[in-house]
Amino acid sequence: MKLITGNPSLAFESLPPPFLKEVQIDLEATTVFSSAEMFEKSPGFSLGAGSVHYSLDHLREGAFGVQAYHSNVVVEPAFPFPKGDGLWSVVQSNVSALSFGIKTADCLAVALISEIQGWTFIALVHAGWRGYAGGIHMNTLNCLLKRGQELGISEVDVLKSVHAHISPAIFGNSYECGADVEQAIELHEQHRLQKLPKWPQMQPLHSICRDVSNSVPRATEYLNSESPKIFPDLQLLMACDLLSLEIPEQNISLVRENTFGHELLPSYRESSLQGVTMSRRLVTHVRV
Repeated sequence: MKLITGNPSLAFESLPPPFLKEVQIDLEATTVFSSAEMFEKSPGFSLGAGSVHYSLDHLREGAFGVQAYHSNVVVEPAFPFPKGDGLWSVVQSNVSALSFGIKTADCLAVALISEIQGWTFIALVHAGWRGYAGGIHMNTLNCLLKRGQELGISEVDVLKSVHAHISPAIFGNSYECGADVEQAIELHEQHRLQKLPKWPQMQPLHSICRDVSNSVPRATEYLNSESPKIFPDLQLLMACDLLSLEIPEQNISLVRENTFGHELLPSYRESSLQGVTMSRRLVTHVRV
C-alpha cells in the first residue's frame, strides 16, 4: 500500500505496529499539503487510468458531485447534483474526460478507478463513520461490479484491476467516538465483512484499527475523558475493508494527513470544539 505524506516520521508513528507488520508500506513523500500555494499548484496523484486532485471549497468546472448526507446511497452523475454519498459510472475508455468531486471536512473521500477490456470504471465515495458503517463503499463497488457483469466482465477481474485512493481525514486519537459508533462498526463487521473470503485474515487488524487509543500516541489536547470511548481510525478501517474485498494491496494509496490540527485542511470537529464556525471544505476530485 502506498502511503502519501508530507511528514513520514509522524505518519509512521500514527500507524499501529500490527498494521505495519501485516501491510507492506511504500512511502511517497509530498509537499502538496504544506502550503496553500503548493496545494493549488499540485498536479495531483496518479490513480490507475486516471488521477486524483485536491482543491479547497469549490468543485472544478464540469465536475459531477453529490448532495452528501452521511448515507449509504449510491447515485449516477447528473445535474443538478443528486442526493447520495457514492457516485459512479462506467464509460468506454476512449470517451471524453469524466470528473467527479466530493467535499469533506474530516470524513473520508475514497476514489476508485478500474480500466479493463475497453471500459473505465470510476467512482467517488463520501464516508464518515455513518457512511462507512453503512457500507457506502461496498454499495458503490457493487454498482461497478454489477455493471461489469452486464458487460461480461467477472467480479474478480474488476476487483483485481481497481485502484483506490483514500483522502486526508481525521483519524486515530484525534477522533473520539462513543458507544453508538462502536456498535455501528460492529454491525458492519457482522452483516458485511464476515461474509468476505479474506475476512479471517483481516479481522485481527480490523479490530485494532477500530480503537487505536492503546496503539498510537495521543494527537490532540481536546479529548473528552469521559468513558466509554473508542478512537477508530477510519482511514485504516477503509483500507482493511478494501483489502478484504481483495483489491490488490499495491493498488491502494492513502494520504496520511490528519485534518484535525492541520494548518491547511479543514476540520469540522476541531472548529466545533473551539467554538468556531467553519465553512471551508476539502474537495477530492477523481477524473479519467
